[in-house]
Amino acid sequence: ATNTWIRHPGYTTGNASGIATACNNKAPDKAKLVITLDPWGRLEGGAAFPPLTSKYNGRWTKLAVNLTGSGVLNCGSDQACIADQAVRFNLRHLTPTIVTDRDQLWRPLDFPEARIEQGKAAAAGLFLTAVTNSWNNPVVQNIVRGEYQERPLGGSYELELVAGPKVRLANIDQVQVLTALDFWVKSGT
Repeated sequence: ATNTWIRHPGYTTGNASGIATACNNKAPDKAKLVITLDPWGRLEGGAAFPPLTSKYNGRWTKLAVNLTGSGVLNCGSDQACIADQAVRFNLRHLTPTIVTDRDQLWRPLDFPEARIEQGKAAAAGLFLTAVTNSWNNPVVQNIVRGEYQERPLGGSYELELVAGPKVRLANIDQVQVLTALDFWVKSGT
């Protein structure tokens, strides 16, 4: 436990198999993913995507984190692990936060850094979609978080997965964030 972050051994090749022994032939106890959302909540947005023309001032309502993949948890006969089917996480919204105004101009806001601590990421083998496995799914209802409610969407986020002995990081196929968002809508001219 040196508290040193190292780059995933398969980062450039997309091969996750080396992660099980990445830390001096041991599995890491944490994994970190940094993502950027544009002011409309689109992943790695920015100048590559055309702006939305009517929606602005995007804000969080709620979110849920899901880890897809088979065997993310190796619970064995641990009944608490089997019942929980979750991996703990911490999520930080770094500063500055970014919103758009009515004219679609990006504006940094002086919000302090925000954290979700000890959240639960579902690891039950579900693939979440907005239509089927979403907010009414009991698994999702047990992991939903509201700490970012009314917080601007845009900016950088740091997701830290806490990997105990039952977590198999190499078996994570995708990290999904189910989102509920609010926007102001431009009307008239």
